[in-house]
Amino acid sequence: MLAYLPTDFPLKLEHICLSHSFHNLAALAPYIRTLTSISLGDPSMLSELLRQSIFPPTTTLTKIDQCAIEYLDRHPRIVSLTIYTPCHESLRSALMRILCRHSKTLIHLGIFSLTLCHCIDQTENELAFPQCTNLKQLFLYYHKHNQQKKTVPLSRSLDSCHILNMILTGNLIAFNCAPSELTYAGSQPNLGLRNV
Repeated sequence: MLAYLPTDFPLKLEHICLSHSFHNLAALAPYIRTLTSISLGDPSMLSELLRQSIFPPTTTLTKIDQCAIEYLDRHPRIVSLTIYTPCHESLRSALMRILCRHSKTLIHLGIFSLTLCHCIDQTENELAFPQCTNLKQLFLYYHKHNQQKKTVPLSRSLDSCHILNMILTGNLIAFNCAPSELTYAGSQPNLGLRNV
């Protein structure tokens, strides 16, 4: 399809969403320099973006692997990061280090709930997540057991932390939760949720 477009006047794409079956990102090279967001089914495509030094501030990945870690580690400014599947335990510390490094710019994080729980269960990562003080949205993904969603209001924090506008945990949505209210003790995260 893009073969018919003149390369001397390339499209200025801002967003690109590619499935796991697309593998020729180099063919899109003239059109992806202006990207502000990407959504990729195969994280191996990040190697081409890394090679070209293309770092959109919004990144959505179906899964995370060593290639994704290398790309995110070199990324200068992540504003939004979404990872839909669990992260292998060998990559958890690197992922938390990346989140910590982007704590001043990261405002949206979508992550598999068990990945976050396992990440902050490691002693060296325990204090990394609360450093993300600019975080406004946290989406926790997990395998749904129940299709019905509940909305649970939370009290606002009195400290100077920015407020998280929304936490989505599969079938439970919580509003107005501050990072300081997100505590973790052992096997289950405590989001300060009250029963309705």
